[in-house]
This record gives sequence, C-alpha cells and structure tokens, in this order.
Amino acid sequence: MTQRCRGRAFGRVPARRESSAAPECWAAAATRRLAGLRRGPRHFGGPPPRRVAAAVLGPPRRERAPGTRGRRSSVSPDPAHGPPGAWAVSRMPAPRRPVQHRPPVRGRRAGAASAGWAPPCARWSLAAGRTECQPAIRLALAAPLRLASCTPHARRTCGIGDGDRPSRISSSTMAARSVPVTAMATESGENGRLCYAVSAMQGYRDTMEDAHRVVLDLDAATATSFFGVYDGHGGPAVSKYCAKHLHNELRKHADFGRDPIAAIERTFLRMDEKMKTRKAAKELCKYGGNEFWENYRKAIHSSRFLPICGEKPPYDGPTSDGCTACVVLIRGNQIIVANAGDSRCVLSRNNQPIALSIDHKPNVPGERVRIENAGRTVTVTEARGNIPRIDNGIAISRSLGDMAYKDVEGLSPIQQPITALPEVRTEDITHDSQFLIIACDGIWDCMTNQQATDFVRIYLESDINLAAICEAMLTHCLATPRGRDNMTVTLVRFKTTLPPPLPPPNIPPAGGLDDEADEAPPAATTAEVASCSHS
Repeated sequence: MTQRCRGRAFGRVPARRESSAAPECWAAAATRRLAGLRRGPRHFGGPPPRRVAAAVLGPPRRERAPGTRGRRSSVSPDPAHGPPGAWAVSRMPAPRRPVQHRPPVRGRRAGAASAGWAPPCARWSLAAGRTECQPAIRLALAAPLRLASCTPHARRTCGIGDGDRPSRISSSTMAARSVPVTAMATESGENGRLCYAVSAMQGYRDTMEDAHRVVLDLDAATATSFFGVYDGHGGPAVSKYCAKHLHNELRKHADFGRDPIAAIERTFLRMDEKMKTRKAAKELCKYGGNEFWENYRKAIHSSRFLPICGEKPPYDGPTSDGCTACVVLIRGNQIIVANAGDSRCVLSRNNQPIALSIDHKPNVPGERVRIENAGRTVTVTEARGNIPRIDNGIAISRSLGDMAYKDVEGLSPIQQPITALPEVRTEDITHDSQFLIIACDGIWDCMTNQQATDFVRIYLESDINLAAICEAMLTHCLATPRGRDNMTVTLVRFKTTLPPPLPPPNIPPAGGLDDEADEAPPAATTAEVASCSHS
C-alpha cells in the first residue's frame, strides 16, 4: 500500500535550493540522498519500503524496540551504515497481504513502480547488475566489488578513490581472452639486396600492444635498411609512439652516417626524453588511456599555474607504460642490432642459429648489479610465477618508457633501475648467411633459437614465401601451452652476398701511391641469387 506522510507520496522529492558552495560529486550526492532515506519520513515523505531497506541497508534486524508491541517498526541509530547521523530502519515481520489487494499505481509513479525502485541518483538493477545511469555511476557498479552503499568507505571498496576517479587497471594484468583473436596483420616487400615479411597477431590478450616498423631504404646515401619490433606492456601507447618516431629520430641524428652505433644508443635515450614533452603527451593520450589523459591535461594547462606558483607542474612521461625495442640496421654487408628488453634477433648461418641479442632480465648479473646499486631489489615469488622482477613488479631491466623506474635522484639515465640504453652488437653478412628472425617474447616463449631457425628453413626449402612462413609460425606458437601473449615476427632473407662496407663519409681516401702500385682490387665473388618468391 502506498504510504503517505504530510500529504506527500513516497518517491516525490521536494525541490532543494542551490547553494553557493562548490558542486558535490556524484558519490557524495548519493551518500546524502541515501542518508535521507535512512532518516525516515521527515526527509523524503515516508520510510523506504522493506525491499529497499533490505537492498540498501542489509537484512533487517529482527528485534523489538523498547516500549513497542506487536508488529510495529522501530527506528534506531546504526553507525555501522553510512556517515554519522544516518539511521537504519529495523522492521519486525509485517503481515502478509495478497498481492491482488494492493491498489494499482497510476500516474507519474507508474513507470517507477513497474520497473522497481531505484535511488534518486541512478536507476540500476541490484540483482542483474544492469545499469541505466550516468557513466561515473555505471563505472562504479562495474567495479570488482558490488556497490553496497554510496558512502566514502564504499567508494574505496569498489575501486573509487578520494578523487572520485576509477583506479587505472593495467591492460597487461587483465584476464586473458577465452577465445583468441587470430586475425593477422601481414606485410612484405623487397629491394635489390634483401626481402622481408612481418606478421602480427593479438592472440589471447585483451589488447594488441605490439608494434613494428620496416623501412627498406632508410638512408639512400649509406644503403641502410631499418627493421624494428616493439613489445609494449601496460598499454599500446609507448610501442606505437616508438614505432612511429624512433627511426626518424635515428635518421636525423648527426652521427648516423659515420657512427651508427653511437647514434642508436643516443636515439634510444632521446626517445625517453622526447616522451616527457607536452607534444608527446598529446600523442600518447591518443594511443593510451586515463593515465595519459591526466598527464596531458596537467601538461597542457601548466601555463595557467605560472602566475600563481611560478613554475610548471611536473610531467614525467608514461610512468607505468613502456615497451621493449629490438632494432636492426643493415648497412652494406653489416648487421647492427640494438636491443633493450626481451625481444630477440637471431641470425641463421649455415643452418645454425647465432643470437645477436640477449634478453635483459633482472636476474642477469650485470643488470642485477645496476638495479641494486640504484636502491631497488630483485624478487622471485611463487605468487608471480617464479619470474625475477624488480620490486615484485616489472620483469625486464631495460625498456623505453616506464618512468616510474627511472626517477632515482642523483643517477644518470644509464644508472637507473631500468634504462633505455640498448645493447648493440654487429655481425657481418657472409656467403652462408641465410636469414634473420626478429621477434617479440611471444615467439621466444614458445620456441628456442634452434627450433625457430629450423622451422623457417624447412619452409624455405619447400619454396614457401616469407609471408606464409610468418603466419605459420604465429599459428604454431598460438597452439602451444605458452602461446598466450601478443606475437610479432619479422623475417629478413638476404638475396646475395653484399659488397664490402662503404667507407665512412667525409673521409677522403689515402693518397700518394704511384699509378703502378695502385692496382685495382680483385672483383668480389657473388653468390647465387636466392629466390624470394612472394604470393
């Protein structure tokens, strides 16, 4: 039966005057309104129905208030529910009445009565969890724990902090998909010296955090080709940013022509500094999520605070997002590999694998010394899969981004617990050099170096093109028990034995020799051209 008090039906909220104070957040408004419901008929025209008290305040306490008789209701203070001053409704069992005896609800309240009661701040189904409310409330209801009440304590319970914003959950810690995304992004190409193919697949992960870049003719003057694989963690923002900009920064470096190793090392460190700028923050915000939006907003509005505090608020770049990078330059007959992280490059020579990079893990002796000298610890716990981690967190010791591990005062960028400085190695291309495999850890978690080179060689002997081999390798790794990660693989096959390396630019050749003594060198032998068929 509809309850009335002072001529007002329950559910009709009187208008309130707007005060000059700052507007309250949605959670505070919900707290105030539910507190009003608990206080009883004086605030909202009547006590809440029994089903509302059970849903909002918990199960009713079957107790009899002092001085009451029969089936009366009692109201008693309950500090355990809600803020001070809130009251909990305790009801004794009420007489059961047939449903058909209840008068029908008509008019303005008919829609609310048919859909079930909802608090004034939002309408949701407590049983099914469906929401038809504002995005902030919908986000709170979708939190891991159910929203039991809209008090400040409940906001912390369901993941909403004092700032009324949801806590950011790293995408790398989200639950994996039950059904993988098997769509593959494949590309291939060739020039006069080599041919390549690259393929990437999202797999069981919720998001695709890998990125890659291939530039066959990065610099025509030095005949340089560029290949890069970037394995992101914490989100795809840093990997996509590096795939777009790193090769351009390398090409613009002053030492790129005469000293490519120094140019690569300084370019990696330069990328970390570049991601701290306001322009990079805007681009990272486009690739990333809530964290980059907050950092971008803080950086883009910094000029407003200059007259007040005299300095700009700090912007440290992507703190929890980063990526590994395995970059390969092929210049003349030389392979230059720069690696930071656990992606890997392997050369197949005479059917034998040659590792051109090492995985940068926290338990590697040289890496561990640097981490501990910076004040961090290397931990291995069973709860985290017995994997060496830095402070029980990240499981690599070199990466781009991850500024939260690069903030130790008094240390240079190469002395931080995690550094962006790559480890560079060079190797010559000989007549028995066959192909290169550049891949992220999603491939190397499932295959050894020998297994990967044998896999590619068997397909090459059957005249299978490189693009099909890349896709076959992804399919094979996905079927293994450890194939749960994003996967990216790049294959580079050499067409011929390349000519000798070019002399460094801007260095004239040695003179003073007689014409008779200056004999021409013998012609370089050229191996047979290897077929690089493409579909």
